Amino acid sequence: MAALKFKAVGHCLAVIALAIVLLPTVAHGPTGDISRYLPARIFSEGVDGKDQIALVSAAATILVSVALAACVWATALAIWRHVPIGGPRK
Repeated sequence: MAALKFKAVGHCLAVIALAIVLLPTVAHGPTGDISRYLPARIFSEGVDGKDQIALVSAAATILVSVALAACVWATALAIWRHVPIGGPRK
């Protein structure tokens, strides 16, 4: 049971590390702060309403980077488990 917990913690740390690495790339993509591109009149509260968009954009950036990191980690584990140790079988 303890080995399973240690393995899960290792996977979580790997996903977090990958998410941190992917964060700048995702932040420059479509989930970044889009409020700077939208005019103030589009928000019901004017410029003050942009704060909500900035918070949602930040949350989306973090969640997308974590989701991408989890996908990358799962793919790496799947490939690693199917690669034969010691070279190809004859």
